[in-house]
Amino acid sequence: MPIAAVFEEPRTFVVTCTGDVSYEEASAVIAEMAAHPRLAKGVNMLADCREVTGAPSTVELRRLAGELRPLLTRTGGGVAIVTSELWVYGIARMFAVFAELANARVQAFRDMYEARSWLAAADRGGNAG
Repeated sequence: MPIAAVFEEPRTFVVTCTGDVSYEEASAVIAEMAAHPRLAKGVNMLADCREVTGAPSTVELRRLAGELRPLLTRTGGGVAIVTSELWVYGIARMFAVFAELANARVQAFRDMYEARSWLAAADRGGNAG
């Protein structure tokens, strides 16, 4: 499966995306996280998209941002998306705009350390925007 989510203590879902990611797979992982027993206030999401070779369409990205909204409303957490390819970074930025319209904090990164630092700053009450 090109997308898999695991809970990483103390409060982060790490979503690993590889290959050609479809809307259906992404939607299923969002539903899986929403039903996870560890989903609680303060939980963040780190999406590792460094191995992505294909992504959902613009319309599907907008729908995914809407599907993510209830999950992020429950957690109040942020979403950091890490990618190494410039074209995937652009898609992640577009997704961040759609998510922002749904009042979600989503940021795209080219470096895993920067992404984790951004999430940690949000946990400490810093500006993660």
